[in-house]
Amino acid sequence: MSLLTRFTRSAVLEVIGNDYVRAGRAKGMPERIVVRRYILRAALPAVITVLGLVFANVLTGAVLVEKIFSWPGVGQYAYQAAVNVDVPAIAGVSLFVAAVYVTVNFIVDILYGIIDPRIRVTTEQHVLEVDVHRGQLELVLVGGGGEHHALGPGAPEPIVLQNQRDEVRVRRS
Repeated sequence: MSLLTRFTRSAVLEVIGNDYVRAGRAKGMPERIVVRRYILRAALPAVITVLGLVFANVLTGAVLVEKIFSWPGVGQYAYQAAVNVDVPAIAGVSLFVAAVYVTVNFIVDILYGIIDPRIRVTTEQHVLEVDVHRGQLELVLVGGGGEHHALGPGAPEPIVLQNQRDEVRVRRS
């Protein structure tokens, strides 16, 4: 609980000085609306990450609690498997714990997209064409509604390929 509180506090302190928080206060909004709508919403992704990791760690910490209080469960089963050197049972418990970690992280990633619409998965494919012509290098990003020059004449800003489906093609003229 204290870990979650510390992360929430540090995330809120990081967000509280941003321009949009000051703008919300300058508009005359009540403080509770500024805190909920602007501050906590921006701080929530960091808190959700920690919450997901804490939830997954609770499962792995169950071994100690179940052994001490003699509660039946996955932790007790893992302990007995380790004491008896039951390799298939140890592998099964390890696989179960790994599946829980993957599932929790997947849910956290989905919650990121729900909380912050800027964090969304795109399925659009981009092709970065590298054109070498008379000693000049020109990068052109094709996709997403047209061509955008990434480097060379008319390049507004660098383009970073982020999807696994993105490609780089080299053309020589």
